Amino acid sequence: MERYETVRKAILQNYEWKAGKVAAYLGLTDELGYEKAVDYVRMVRKKMREDGDLIQPEEKPKYADPEDRLKDVLKLFELRKCNVRKKEAKNMLLTMCYWTMQLKGNYAAVSDTMDMNDRLKRPLPFPEIEEICNITQEYGFDALDEEKNAAAIADGFPGAGLNWTSSSLYYKFNISDDELPHLNTIGKPIDKTKPWGIPNPQRKEM
Repeated sequence: MERYETVRKAILQNYEWKAGKVAAYLGLTDELGYEKAVDYVRMVRKKMREDGDLIQPEEKPKYADPEDRLKDVLKLFELRKCNVRKKEAKNMLLTMCYWTMQLKGNYAAVSDTMDMNDRLKRPLPFPEIEEICNITQEYGFDALDEEKNAAAIADGFPGAGLNWTSSSLYYKFNISDDELPHLNTIGKPIDKTKPWGIPNPQRKEM
């Protein structure tokens, strides 16, 4: 029982570690041999899932309402104090422009996007921000096209236009773990190759 609790606590503190790394960290490989030590850690992890110590994280829905998406990208600009690298800035301004256009129309979209670019510590050159606004308009025209909308819905999208998923935005915005709790529609993609689970926050006893 003492060994089980030792392994259990190590897994809770380092839940992303592979079984071999946990076993080596605790010295179990020297004590039991590599294969037996790894099998034991895997057994403990399985029991922890059965007991509810480890749960599978919920993945954010692929798509969200424009208003909620816009709030997230604006929050991200705020969290970064408008100090954004060029690649992420282009993606963030593009999505900001698109979602603003959907909510407030083209004039507000262009105006708000230009204003946000001016607030950046390293604003994009005018030709680049102009290109972003033009691309956004093209996405907007697609969203108004009934035929393209029907085809997009048939393919599993909410409609035509800009359909970046939550996972895509996570990478395109290069979101950090510290920023994630402040965002409502963008989450860290779940690694399907590591179905080990994360610590259950509702379990008080560690």
